Amino acid sequence: KPTATPTNKPTVTPTNKPTATPTNKPTVTPTNKPTATPTNKPTVTPTNKPTATPTNRPTATPTNIPTVTPTNQPTTTPTNKPTATPSPTASAGLSQEQWIAELFRLTNLERQAAGVAPLREPSAALLAAAAIRAEEITTYFSHTRPDGSDCFSVLDGIAYRTAGENIWRGSAGAYTPEHVIGRWMASDGHRANILNPAFSTVGIGVDRSNGYDGAVQLFTGN
Repeated sequence: KPTATPTNKPTVTPTNKPTATPTNKPTVTPTNKPTATPTNKPTVTPTNKPTATPTNRPTATPTNIPTVTPTNQPTTTPTNKPTATPSPTASAGLSQEQWIAELFRLTNLERQAAGVAPLREPSAALLAAAAIRAEEITTYFSHTRPDGSDCFSVLDGIAYRTAGENIWRGSAGAYTPEHVIGRWMASDGHRANILNPAFSTVGIGVDRSNGYDGAVQLFTGN
């Protein structure tokens, strides 16, 4: 019988079939998709936050907002009237030294409660500076000194990197250290000074004259 060999059969090779290569298909690459990069999102950097410099100081009542270092925190121009109500226990029975010791103790209790390191005892120079400021505020209740200089001029000759001041004044014999600390802690600015971890020591001054009790905290940090 005659046989048909494979060579007598026409073949269609793969090369005769049209093919669609991947290059003929439209593709959408990632570069065609709109992307939002971090640089397209508005950012707020620390330098974009408004800062309060000494010249931009807001005003407030004396017992509510303290001054701090001129470059970091706003300062206030207090009035001459105390705004606090006297506490039931008067301060007449406490000596100046007892006032200072109690204010120091209560200040560190507040720091301890907030998880902040306690303040160290002040140097003799810092304690003397606080005493000067306490005497000044019983006659001129301001963070500006009677001679017109900034309150921190009293720290001349004392080495420090940052400093802050809290002041308070009330009728003589009508208030307690607990009351004063309570008033300071009720004020955002005063509380910020008391709890500031950058401060490592505080000089406290207390004075009674001109019918007033005056108390000053001079904080410094190195």
